[in-house]
Amino acid sequence: MFKDMKEINCIFCNKKSDEIVIVENDYSCKKCHQCGLIYLSPRPTLKEIKNLYKKDHAYISAEDRIAPEYIKNFHAKHHMKLIKKFIKQGSLLEIGPGGGQFLYDAKENGFDPYGIELNPKQAQFINNKMKIPCEDQELSIDSFKRKMFDVIYHCDVLSHFYDPINELKKMNAKLRMNGYLVFETGILTDVNTKFLSLFHPFQLPDHLFFFSDSSMQSLLQKTGFSFIKIIKYSISIQILAINLISRIRRRKTNSGKNEFYQSKNSIPFPTPDHTNKLRTLLKKSYHYFLHFLRYNLGYLLPKKHVPVTAIIIAKKTSQCN
Repeated sequence: MFKDMKEINCIFCNKKSDEIVIVENDYSCKKCHQCGLIYLSPRPTLKEIKNLYKKDHAYISAEDRIAPEYIKNFHAKHHMKLIKKFIKQGSLLEIGPGGGQFLYDAKENGFDPYGIELNPKQAQFINNKMKIPCEDQELSIDSFKRKMFDVIYHCDVLSHFYDPINELKKMNAKLRMNGYLVFETGILTDVNTKFLSLFHPFQLPDHLFFFSDSSMQSLLQKTGFSFIKIIKYSISIQILAINLISRIRRRKTNSGKNEFYQSKNSIPFPTPDHTNKLRTLLKKSYHYFLHFLRYNLGYLLPKKHVPVTAIIIAKKTSQCN
């Protein structure tokens, strides 16, 4: 627990809520009764949150972000395919690219990619190894010598912003008129509380906000964007599958009978070992299975009252002051 913690109200309605819906690691999240936004309160100071990401690791280490993961490649290709339905090429900025998998795929698809990554190790990797421009400072109008972009993209980053409204205003300022804002984030609108217990972990205090449909609309309207499309995917089956396989892995590991399941970060299979093609194949198959549950099966499953992830496509239609 951080030393300096402060209570906040809903950032959209400015209403105080006493309804606690998530508790983890001595942190708690409250839900706004008016717009449905779930937010961490009390929360650390902005300085403490910034330090969290500039260290060697926040919730996941820089090395693990950089390490090749098949699931990241699957997700990158899926998201790029969606983006190309709206714009075929141009300058693209990713906020929080991690190990740079999406930026690499964007480059392969004819885009001119750039990244903003606060973790210096990850930014250095993207700059030096991928040869893609990446700054380890917060986004501002001066980023990349005041360059403007056709697309700004981020995935599972919105919930980490200390001030999401201000951050999207900065993105608005860096986009050309009619440029695209594309991002993925969790939507917890009217989720039955029994489904919230499936999440493990919520990664508090890394995650500061969980949005609803209503609060998402408010965010876009306040920051100069016109909503174009939202694509929702139920993630309840994916979460159940991960939890089940992780329990099996722990039992195998604790019994000492099968070391095959030992791995970092609670992944049921070990990191790729090129001396063992079977292990590599199984890990790749496992990641493809999770991707299928999230974006293929999840697209077809009912989405009412269950946790979903959503990809939002919006367009800059006004200059935001």
